[in-house]
Amino acid sequence: MTKAGTPGRWPVWLFGSCSDQGPGSGREGRLSLGLAAAAALLLGLAAAAQQRAASAQPPHRPLSVLLVWGLLRDRAWLLAVALMVLAYGLQAAALGEGELALVEPILSGYLVVALVAGAVIARRLLTLGELAAAVGASSGIAIFLVQLSPGRGARSAPGQSWAEILTVLALVLLAALPLVWRASGSSRAVLLGALAGITLGASDALTKQTIAVVATHRLGSLATWEPYLLLVVGALGFLLQQSAYHAGPLRSGLPALSILEPVAGTLLGLLAFHESMAPGASPWLLLAAVALMVWGVQRLARSELVATRSRAPLDG
Repeated sequence: MTKAGTPGRWPVWLFGSCSDQGPGSGREGRLSLGLAAAAALLLGLAAAAQQRAASAQPPHRPLSVLLVWGLLRDRAWLLAVALMVLAYGLQAAALGEGELALVEPILSGYLVVALVAGAVIARRLLTLGELAAAVGASSGIAIFLVQLSPGRGARSAPGQSWAEILTVLALVLLAALPLVWRASGSSRAVLLGALAGITLGASDALTKQTIAVVATHRLGSLATWEPYLLLVVGALGFLLQQSAYHAGPLRSGLPALSILEPVAGTLLGLLAFHESMAPGASPWLLLAAVALMVWGVQRLARSELVATRSRAPLDG
């Protein structure tokens, strides 16, 4: 409940109950908002630049390490990776100053920034339909994350939970990769973006697990399995991400990636770390958020069919 005569930070009908101050109140909230907005801007610019560099690479089969080897020689791509690292640093600082329920929805806006930046780089205008789809998808992510708004849970998940999670992830990848090799163009980019988002969501959860292990064991964490598994899953997610950029334009692969990464990470927080869902979360708003996300991805993917610039990577 808000104080009498004081408006709540979020509309109660949309986001559920609020605290007296609400997320983002005061100097810390303004600083967190600014850091998150800067991170979203840099992530969007980095994604646009990475896709530009990846699309200029010669044809490769999906998930070819030769793609990354070629990109390592591209100065523009290396600069984009540096921007991405800086953005993640700003994201971490934003989370240190503010609440997850404020930071993550703002970060979802990087999808719109990336698509606009990509259109500028390619010297084409986004259509009103594409822009509406991007805004709709980003809004769906924001509503979904704020509605769930997981509370504190365990600092780490047991090894058995991770065995189950990684088994499911491996089965999803094994089932989807044959479809990726048979697909081409926009369809391949969407599939790779979706797989990258799911894998990077798992990597985000593993990052939380690894931080807890390092905080407890310090150098002894080098004798644990978490850091090495994080490197493997993170590297796989990165390769899937760059392959999605290589397979098609941003409006094909990036929406699925940008949606599924925070959704997968949030769901793993609920399931593996036993984080609590926000009280008063509306199932109808969650369904509406998912519908917005799905509509945005489909609309943006279909726009590739009328794009003037298209390239087909080497089929496997």
